[in-house]
Amino acid sequence: MRYRILRGENEIGGSCVEITTKQTRLLVDIGMPLMNPDGSEFDFKHHQNKTVKQLISEKILPNISGIYEGEKNLINGVLISHAHYDHFGFSQFLNPNIEYYLGKATHELIKITSLFTPNTDNINNVNYFSNEIPFTIGDIKITPYLVDHSAFDAYAFLIEAEGKTYFYSGDFRAHGRKAALFNRLIANPPKVDVLFMEGTTLGSNGDHKNISEIELQFHFEELFAQNKLSIVNTSSQNIDRIITIYKACLHTKKTLVIDLYLAYILEKLNKENPNIPFPGNKWKNIRVKYTQRLANVIAEEDVKELYKFTSHKIELSELNDKPEQFVLITRPFFYSYLQKHLPNWKNGNYIFSMWSGYKKAKNNIRFLEFLVNERNFKSTSIHTSGHADEDTLKRLVDALKPKELVPIHTLAPEEYAEKFKLV
Repeated sequence: MRYRILRGENEIGGSCVEITTKQTRLLVDIGMPLMNPDGSEFDFKHHQNKTVKQLISEKILPNISGIYEGEKNLINGVLISHAHYDHFGFSQFLNPNIEYYLGKATHELIKITSLFTPNTDNINNVNYFSNEIPFTIGDIKITPYLVDHSAFDAYAFLIEAEGKTYFYSGDFRAHGRKAALFNRLIANPPKVDVLFMEGTTLGSNGDHKNISEIELQFHFEELFAQNKLSIVNTSSQNIDRIITIYKACLHTKKTLVIDLYLAYILEKLNKENPNIPFPGNKWKNIRVKYTQRLANVIAEEDVKELYKFTSHKIELSELNDKPEQFVLITRPFFYSYLQKHLPNWKNGNYIFSMWSGYKKAKNNIRFLEFLVNERNFKSTSIHTSGHADEDTLKRLVDALKPKELVPIHTLAPEEYAEKFKLV
């Protein structure tokens, strides 16, 4: 069994690894990059009219046979570790006859992402796997390991064939709400020849140790306990963070207000995990804000879906009457909505709960300036990384004891030999 890193060995995002035996070829992830070679943010809008051939020549798509439209001798499968664009985003260019292997909830999130964005969901031939239940692709045995990550339903993979064993970490951490998964893995580790390990946090913050998602909840509660409204700018697919914010609302007797997109995600994922809160009869203090744009998207898919949340719908009059009762999860496009419809939303807390690099995006800068300068909001950041800190990375290496350590999903591959000692 051999491997080839097609993308991600010296970048964060764009992950793609080829695994081959004498009988079988497969890809592990087919991600879209997060940044350009010069370090600026990658924006696929600048490339969306280019052909596959052009994208390959510009080293945006991986140069590999057997995965694109019209090619013969297709690879045997593509493993998708989780539903972040930098791990599945280029699947839209692959031959539609290719077989995919992924978690059921991961596929659900990809379909929802495709519904609300202009990208095409090309993942049709699907095979769902489950945590720690082995399956085979050709002569390759794969065991998925559910991991703690900011993405819901994220996996690492143990890959075995021809007397060799690879372990692909995917994106992971040990300070989220599923930290027990990491502890269980290192308590009973598989024997590994090669470890492909992410190192997102290396080179950026030294030996900084991430605070836990549970600790983060207390910081939210401190702000929510003030007699002010709060606006939280966070990712709707960071389910751990949504749960953290929701629990903080319950403890401070605030009502969480979400949009249709997030309500749609939570309702779908609740079917996979009934502990995920959503706007249903069982869950308290959660309301749904309808906007025309999102309502149109859902109605186009299935108009019946719109009516699932009507009993939890919140009216503009309620939001304007006593804004201090609410915590609103939103994103920068809400800027115009605030201007037009919520004149009483002033003097509150604006909480940025994502990676600090996203603050540099123009829409986030404009949103912050509006809230601070025109509505007198106080701005603060409450966040913890979706990725492992250095101590956690060392614990994984020490437990798995690989013969070879391969950097991936990192800007600091040169640090691996120095920081991680192989036996």
